[in-house]
Amino acid sequence: QLPIIYNVCNNAKAPEGQPSLITWDEVTTLFHEFGHALHGMLSDCKYNTLSGTAVARDFVEMPSQFNESFASIPEIFDHYARHTETGKPMPSDLKDRMLKSINFQTAYSLGENLAATCLDMAWHKISEDEVPSPYMAGAFEKEELYKIGLLNTQIPPRYSTSYFNHVWDGGYAAGYYSYLWTEVLAVNIADYFAKHGALDPAVGQSFR
Repeated sequence: QLPIIYNVCNNAKAPEGQPSLITWDEVTTLFHEFGHALHGMLSDCKYNTLSGTAVARDFVEMPSQFNESFASIPEIFDHYARHTETGKPMPSDLKDRMLKSINFQTAYSLGENLAATCLDMAWHKISEDEVPSPYMAGAFEKEELYKIGLLNTQIPPRYSTSYFNHVWDGGYAAGYYSYLWTEVLAVNIADYFAKHGALDPAVGQSFR
């Protein structure tokens, strides 16, 4: 069967008469979600219930996080990072500074992800009798983060209890850790691509 797959974006609309521009975060999100689309399109399975994103939660984010790495490959960057009026690629010095800035505050990102991951586990390891009342959810959150040394007002969890949709109805219950787990896998694969030619068709075919 040929898959029917689509990515739906929700980017801010530009004022009338102005071009629609997107931030770097939106660029990486676009590459990330297209990685999910590729996962589905390149699946070759006997049962469609096992194809694409219908895989184990601790693997499903690997193709998408790996695909993010292509956004910062200089040769690919030049294709889309162009001036809206002249169509010229970004000047080399600005491009170099832009790509180097990607690693800015990665420790902050790791901290907020770790906190969210541990918060997810904290909620899903307690029994039904131990679930606090809605009024005490915030106190429970602070207590659990304090126990593991991640209660830091400067680096709060990426998602707090009251709006952690991933783990309440998004299919990631006790599984939000998969983002960090698959990021390690994705970085290893991206490193292989960097060493053997990220745009080499043979390298891409080996990944497929």
